[in-house]
Amino acid sequence: ESSDFIDAQKAINENRWDSTAWELFIEEVENGRGGKFSKVDAYIQATNQFPRAWKFWKRLVDHYMEVGDVQPCEDAFKKCLQKCRNTDLWLSYLTLTRQKTIDKNPPNSEQYANSKRIYESAFEKALENIGMSFDSHIIWRKYLDFVKDWPESGALDAGRKLTALREIYQKAICNPMDDLDRYWKEYEELEMKAGEHLANQLIPEFKPKYLNAKNVYKERKRMSQSILLDRISIPPTVEGTVSEVQQLELWNKWIRYEMDNPDKLPEEQQRQYMRLLYDKCLCCFRLHPEVWLSLARYELTAPSTGVVQARAVLKEALTTLPQSTILWLELSELEERYNGVDAAAEILRNAFEQIPSAFTFALLQRIIRRRDGKNAARKVFTETIGMRHEGILGFETYLAHASMELDVNNEPEVALKVLELAKALHPTSTNTIDFLKLMTRILIRLGDVRQLRWVFQTALGGLNTQSSYSLSSPDVSLSTLISKPVVKQINGFTLDEQYTLWKEYLNAELTFGMSDVQRLSQLRERIRAIRSVFDENKLKSASYDQLVFSPSDVFNLYEPVLDIYSRCERILFCLPVPEMALRNRSRGVNFLNELIQRADDRLVSLMESGYGKKRMLRRDGESTIDSNLLNNVPIFLRDLLARLPPHTGPPPDIDTFLEHLRKTVLPPRPVTDERDDNVTQTSTSASSSSSSSLLSSTIQGGTNTTSTISTLGVGTIANSSTTIAGNGQDDDIILLSGTKRAHNYDEDDEDDDIGGDRNDDGSRDDIFQQRCRRRMAQE
Repeated sequence: ESSDFIDAQKAINENRWDSTAWELFIEEVENGRGGKFSKVDAYIQATNQFPRAWKFWKRLVDHYMEVGDVQPCEDAFKKCLQKCRNTDLWLSYLTLTRQKTIDKNPPNSEQYANSKRIYESAFEKALENIGMSFDSHIIWRKYLDFVKDWPESGALDAGRKLTALREIYQKAICNPMDDLDRYWKEYEELEMKAGEHLANQLIPEFKPKYLNAKNVYKERKRMSQSILLDRISIPPTVEGTVSEVQQLELWNKWIRYEMDNPDKLPEEQQRQYMRLLYDKCLCCFRLHPEVWLSLARYELTAPSTGVVQARAVLKEALTTLPQSTILWLELSELEERYNGVDAAAEILRNAFEQIPSAFTFALLQRIIRRRDGKNAARKVFTETIGMRHEGILGFETYLAHASMELDVNNEPEVALKVLELAKALHPTSTNTIDFLKLMTRILIRLGDVRQLRWVFQTALGGLNTQSSYSLSSPDVSLSTLISKPVVKQINGFTLDEQYTLWKEYLNAELTFGMSDVQRLSQLRERIRAIRSVFDENKLKSASYDQLVFSPSDVFNLYEPVLDIYSRCERILFCLPVPEMALRNRSRGVNFLNELIQRADDRLVSLMESGYGKKRMLRRDGESTIDSNLLNNVPIFLRDLLARLPPHTGPPPDIDTFLEHLRKTVLPPRPVTDERDDNVTQTSTSASSSSSSSLLSSTIQGGTNTTSTISTLGVGTIANSSTTIAGNGQDDDIILLSGTKRAHNYDEDDEDDDIGGDRNDDGSRDDIFQQRCRRRMAQE
């Protein structure tokens, strides 16, 4: 066992979703450094962990085919072909089928007809599954080559071959895929060879379809060029990463584009293509519930089999993600729509038993209230007393119950008692924005304006939390509170939470209608003061209906998520952490921009704290960090650097290193070809000056270039300097900022060292020989 294999095993044991460790694990086993593990063992473990990772299935079936294990190979194909939807897998399947049929039974054998039929059926099966993918041209090509090889024993066989080829070509040229122009050219030649009269009828008929397919192919290629189609599906991160959300957004744009049926397919073919697209997306994001929800909603639009298909999708999704509450909720709503409220209640009860949380409790309690009444719903809360005492259900369960008493039962007094009970059992949890917002609604319903003011002023720092409430002078506390400067955190509330609470306070005062102009002006002034400190565009809304990304009439990945959460607005405060992460991702581009900004801020923080003051400041003390600097760093690198620990140890002296690099004389570029005689000749000094100034301008390309290089470290620059100083054959220096600067000798400067003198025989020495002779002459 190699050290890499041991490290990979250790990483997998710590995190079984570490796809990088799995790939290293398999690589070591393949190279015979995996100890007792065989290749089959490694492949099966990987496919069990990642059942839609086509690259692991491909290695498994290729190994079976290599050693001749046909039956295990066929069993593996049955498990992966329908779900992975990958062209390479289907090519392996066709290879196996050919080995079992055509290769064993040549055209002159008795079994050839049966073998030909089986192999042809395999092609039809492959094209039905993956033939609409833009990378399926290889399968179409193999199918055509197979038909062209059919033996001909007479005119009847030739006619059948022509008919089969025409049918395949007519399907292929209408399919947006690679190498489409070649298929069209071959089809034209086929028709013209078969008969000019029929060709003049068929070619004009199919040419518009071919041109439309060509345009659609270009658009699909453009949309998918940045998508990582071989991405291994891993669980979503809680905070989200730039690469994860970016890939989801790319898939979202592609799905929205295909929903408009740009290929003008019949309805059934369009549905087949959309299922293909969703399956490809699930190969990359199988553990993201939004993809399953979007697929289920799409299947539900089918006229006859929609309900059955949507139910099957949701059940498969729950098999994959049994802890996803939003999937349980979607299935319950589907069953209620078609099978009644009893079926929905049973599903939500199963969800609560499998995922005991305040959110699943609230969903169950509200459907019981709707079906069986007030007392039955309160009984649900009473039955959870054991789970509440054991800590399985926490403080949010009381908020959910109080919210139901207020909104559904219309009993604010009972809701207030529930909150008082929660405060007694969880005194440290009541100073939260969700608790205060619910208390606000209860006090507004009860008409207790003074108590409401005291609650807000206590929470926002106007009163000590241990002081008693004074009915006589609540305004004194407000005046004191308004006079305080805005701080980033007060009583545990961040700036965005303070902003939300002040707006709630103002809305409550307006609701009562009992406030004077001075009080309202003070509240508005405080809100403006917070907005001046904290950019309003970055505020995190506590109300889901204020999200910038809202559903549109265009179908997308996020529409079902937004739709479901919009109907659960009153209990969104008790969402589990994974559901909160899903809620953030459903904001789409807005959340992606926040992640990019967060990574940029983290990168700037690393630069300021990890590399020393000398590098970060100019001589005049001004910071060298430029906003354009981060634009030169790729997004994936920003995401990586944001996760790295700060640099420790002595700071590198970048300025000294760059000065030394600037003064380094570049070696000549070897000349291997004959040059034209009419080349402009330049002197040695001019060439040397040109090279030196070119390198100087490359290195001193501005603050951004220097900062970018120094940000990424000396080691990276040292590697780059090897190219700069030691590889004269390279045509370009590619700086870390992405700028290309030429460093090779110009074509016109070939004779720069000795004036381009020829030898006696008329030949020229190469530049290296000329330099040697020049130095010998100087010595």
